[in-house]
Parts: sequence; structure tokens; C-alpha cells
Amino acid sequence: MAQLYAIESQIHHQTPDIKYAARQTEALPGLAKFRQWLAGNVIGLPAQAPLAQAFGYALRQWSALIRHTESGILMPDNNALERHIRPIALGRANWTFAGSPRGGKAAATMYFLLGTARLNGFEPYAWLKDTLEKLPWYYYLEEQLSFPCEANVRKAMASLPLPTGEPVSVIGLAHEDRCRIGIFVWVRWGQRDAVVPLAQIVSLNGSPRGWRSRTGTTGTTKATRSELHRVVVLPQKRTRLALISCRNTRLALSSCG
Repeated sequence: MAQLYAIESQIHHQTPDIKYAARQTEALPGLAKFRQWLAGNVIGLPAQAPLAQAFGYALRQWSALIRHTESGILMPDNNALERHIRPIALGRANWTFAGSPRGGKAAATMYFLLGTARLNGFEPYAWLKDTLEKLPWYYYLEEQLSFPCEANVRKAMASLPLPTGEPVSVIGLAHEDRCRIGIFVWVRWGQRDAVVPLAQIVSLNGSPRGWRSRTGTTGTTKATRSELHRVVVLPQKRTRLALISCRNTRLALSSCG
């Protein structure tokens, strides 16, 4: 086993093709020798002996044991999963008070959502708060999932150079106006802060499903289905900014003129 993990440590950051080749040429021959050793030493042991049972179990599960050598994507163990469920195991006594099977299912769903957010690099509380605040006020889930939260905006891009050369930073996002499709944004450029008026959401390059087009003081722009633009006007600069939320969750700020 130590030899197998030594091989895995060497190819950990390699591409799947390189991992597959290394496992076939280095790991698989060692595993074949291990199987021969198991088959040779299990002979003569009492059937009920713990060692015989261990050898028999390894031989019966052999196809699963070598499964990772047949792919460059699979891992030889599930240690990554074990690490992520460790907090649940440590608090198992507390998690027994779900109240009902329905409560247990709800708790499991919440663990799944927060764990997925953490694995994708999002702060779980910020993501959950943002989702719960926005979800009731949108008619289409596709719209909701494309809206960036403050933590993601800060992480994606902190500043944008304006035509004047002064950098603009997003300080934060306000709650959406429940009566309109839009958002308020706090920005800073130079040494001054400002509250940008309602960011008018407009439809781009044909209307994505579920969107209602609106024409504001900024005029109408166009966008693809894979990105949503929110156009705002800085009163002092009369400069339009587009806050872009892409499907791959990467965010950016760009000048629109």
C-alpha cells in the first residue's frame, strides 16, 4: 500500500492521461504480485481464522480494489469524502435530534448544499444567506442562480479603471428592490464613495428564457444566454458599468462606454 500511495503522490497534479499511464505501468504490476501473494498464503489457513477471512475479502473485492488503475480520474480511496464528513461524525450525537424522517432528510439536503458550496470555493453562510434572500422574489430559478452575491463579486474582481483613470471598487450589494428587477450597488472611485442608482437589468442578444426586457435611462444593450449584464450609471461620471455574471460563476466588471 505504501508503494501505491507513493506513486499517487508523484502523479497527484498530473493530467488524467498521465495518471492512467503511470497506474498501468507502475501500480498494476505491484497489485498483481500482491494478489499472487494473497492467493498463495490463504491456502492452509483455517477457514474461520481472521487472517483467512481478511485474505478472502481482499480476493473477492479485487475488481473494486484495482478499479482506480483503469482510469486517470478515479481515486484509490475515498479519503477526501471521509475528511468532509468528519465534522458530521464528530457531532453524530447532536444530529440524532432531527425530529422526524422528514427533518432528517431536510438536514441531509442542507449538508449537501453547504458542502457543495464549500467545495466550489464559496463561503457557505454568505452563499446560503444570499440564496434565501433572493429565491422568493424571482419567478425563474434560472435568473436567481445567475445573480452574484457580494462575496463572489469581491472575490472575482475588486476594481475597474474608468476613462478618467481612477479605479472603481465594488464595496457591496444592496438587497434587490422587490417591486422591480434590479439592484443597488455601492461603489468607490478615487477617494470618494457613491451609491449607484438602481442597476437596470436589460436583456441581451435575444431574450434568455424567463427574462422581461426593460429599457431604462441607459438604453437597451444585448447579452448572450450564458451571461447576464446589469447596467448602471454613475451620476457624477455618467459612465455605464456592466456587472457580468457568467454561468461558470466567474464574475467581472467591464466598462460599457
